[in-house]
Amino acid sequence: MQIGSTLATAHSLAAADAPLEHLHADTDQEAARLRFLAGLLYRFSGEVSLEPPAAVVLEIGRSLRLFGSFSALEQAAVALCEQLGHHACARTAATPSAALALARSGSRSLQAVPLASLPLETKHLERFANMGLHTLGQVLHLPSRELGQRFGRTLLGLLERLQGNAPDPRSSIVPPAHFSECLHLLEPLRCKEALEQPMQRLLDELAQWLTAQQLGATVLVWRFLSHHPDATVRLPVRLSKAQQSARAFADISRLQLARMALPEDVLGIGLEACRLEPWVNQSLTLFRYGLGNGGLSGGLADRHAQPHAEPAELAGFVDQLTARLGIAACTHLHSLDQHAPERAWGAHRTGSTAPAAFAAENPAPLRRPLWLFTPPRPVALEDLRLLEGPERVQSNWWAEAVNRDYYIAEHKSGARCWAYREPPAAWYLHGYFA
Repeated sequence: MQIGSTLATAHSLAAADAPLEHLHADTDQEAARLRFLAGLLYRFSGEVSLEPPAAVVLEIGRSLRLFGSFSALEQAAVALCEQLGHHACARTAATPSAALALARSGSRSLQAVPLASLPLETKHLERFANMGLHTLGQVLHLPSRELGQRFGRTLLGLLERLQGNAPDPRSSIVPPAHFSECLHLLEPLRCKEALEQPMQRLLDELAQWLTAQQLGATVLVWRFLSHHPDATVRLPVRLSKAQQSARAFADISRLQLARMALPEDVLGIGLEACRLEPWVNQSLTLFRYGLGNGGLSGGLADRHAQPHAEPAELAGFVDQLTARLGIAACTHLHSLDQHAPERAWGAHRTGSTAPAAFAAENPAPLRRPLWLFTPPRPVALEDLRLLEGPERVQSNWWAEAVNRDYYIAEHKSGARCWAYREPPAAWYLHGYFA
């Protein structure tokens, strides 16, 4: 059986014990898929153009310095398409028309390109076949004047663009600003385990799109479609830190999916990235491990020192807890624009729109304790030995007035504490240092 055969021919050639299954082509979905792939290929070039029905052209002259060679860039682009389930053939040439001709025919030389791979009219192909001409190289050896007289100016224009003798401008695409894809299933799925593979496919596409756009996502929304639009189920997935990894998205989605009820028959799966952030790669220090008491020896850090905590690992741990226990089970601290220490922080649910954590907003170490008394406790000055201070904390008069002088002190019990004095001479114990 060959491509282009009729449906009747296909049925006649199909085995009796293996009935033929056929699907109608959806040109709108094919065009949308081509635009999506072109947006992903934008990571390899700043100039990407569409060539319907099934080709994309990239201007790669400015990308060679990044990828090193034509072959390396070709292999990376083909690997990206194959990872998403597409068979791709990439070729490089001096002009867009020549690159398209080579890719569509699979040839490595313009001389060997079959005429059937070129955008020629059927009547012209038949005339060339009657003349015994089947490859582009044979046509290029013919006099152009005679070709123009017999085949017209359109053919000459195509040959000039193939050889780079005429301009071949292309309209570059604008990459999509949002990710929203839907996968329609050939058969309805009735168990959650069967949903993992199509969900993974959408997550792989999302990860590639985020990489191409240099973005990270903190909120995803899954849609599980059924026969009735009213039965569609939405599953939001929130992460405490922007992610690009399909694996990170899959782990949290799987945990939350296990806690949800889905339609009896799932006919389609949609995925949308709802909250995006500019992606900043995590910077690594020169030495993964902290310095021990012995410092450096031979240019290496102390092997027995404790490793620094990795923010990505902590974020993943928090996301898993939230997915297992619910969004209300995990909270994080953030700073508030208040002068009084007891009102300068708050708690927000993980995945909400709260400001960044207090430690991230205040990277410099503060001479303040983590353990605060609510409310502060009166204390006698004779019970304290003042060590450092004062630190003046004063709020606006129209708010809840605060006018305090804070000191780091040593309590008579030997504990290091944080105390303050309010005019005229009242002393309060506000917290202990660890």
